[in-house]
Amino acid sequence: VIRSLKMNSGDDFFHSLILHLHKIIGSEYTLIARIDAEKMTSKTIAFATDQGIQENFEYALESSPCFNVYHDTICVYPTNVCAKYPEDQLLADMNIKGYVGIPLHDSSGTVVGLLAGLFEHSIQDPEMVSDTFQFFEGRISAELERNNMVQELKNLNADLEGMVGARTLELQEALSSLEATQEQ
Repeated sequence: VIRSLKMNSGDDFFHSLILHLHKIIGSEYTLIARIDAEKMTSKTIAFATDQGIQENFEYALESSPCFNVYHDTICVYPTNVCAKYPEDQLLADMNIKGYVGIPLHDSSGTVVGLLAGLFEHSIQDPEMVSDTFQFFEGRISAELERNNMVQELKNLNADLEGMVGARTLELQEALSSLEATQEQ
């Protein structure tokens, strides 16, 4: 497991890790999600079930245990999580009984994402699940931050290429104008 994770980055890393964690903890659903603090939503970047990696989705944090995770709390509900969050329709629709979620931090300590396991049965060993998640939290957080920086660099590079292109066009037009003036 560790060797394959060291070799991967980006989506490959997240997918490989979430599949391994899913198998280790025995949940029905295991996910890594980014948090959008402005919209108060969370969007999965890796979502696993027993059928493998599934399509990502976005959901509201409010009225969910993930809201507490966003507020930098490790949440462990071995059973009856729906009773504690009756307004979370997604938990009810998925028939979730147990929940474990931990926050993912960037290097400044800000919560930028979460790691969660959702169980259709009571969690037999919630401490093991929580400890396992905490073991991988730092590596997941570092990869999230690295991905954000890579995306920022790509955006800056695209902006720079646009500015260079525009400046080159201006210089070509100025050169053409100068050559026309010299010919006259």
